[in-house]
Amino acid sequence: MRNMLSKLQITCDNAVFGCTAVVRLDNLMAHLNDCEHNPKRPVTCEQGCGPIPKSHPKPHPCPRRWVNSLQPARVTRWGGMISTPDAVLQAVIKRSLVESGCPASITNELIENAHERNWPQGLATLETRQMNRRYYENYVAKRIPGKQAVVVMACENQHMGEDMVLEPGLVMIFAHGVEEI
Repeated sequence: MRNMLSKLQITCDNAVFGCTAVVRLDNLMAHLNDCEHNPKRPVTCEQGCGPIPKSHPKPHPCPRRWVNSLQPARVTRWGGMISTPDAVLQAVIKRSLVESGCPASITNELIENAHERNWPQGLATLETRQMNRRYYENYVAKRIPGKQAVVVMACENQHMGEDMVLEPGLVMIFAHGVEEI
């Protein structure tokens, strides 16, 4: 029975998006992953965002364009990092992100990633932050205008391990020690 079913010819799930392929059931998953009509299939953004779903709106707010508009930053006092910012501080930083032109599609994610409960493994606890402090200088950070805060975008920090950065990025807030380069 299983052999008979695997030989069954079936139309692609993406037929509603224009795919005319008819494939064997046992080859359907492989076809779906490569199907050019798959709306979730990643394509390269012409604006330099990196891979985005094919169904992503065009034109779309491009995080890379926004982050390129920010000033590069250097953190001189990593020990001044505020790992658990309160709601008021997060609202102030969010307002600055919006005013700087941060795409609405990522603003909330960045703000959520401003708290250690959402940070990647390499930043998750005070102990891991102290152990990994030597890696911080490798971050490509941009200053959030007028604030003692930086944004560390994944698209600019692909050289960092997955344990040190998140998609779409992190907001790091400091008591002091953020300078524009």
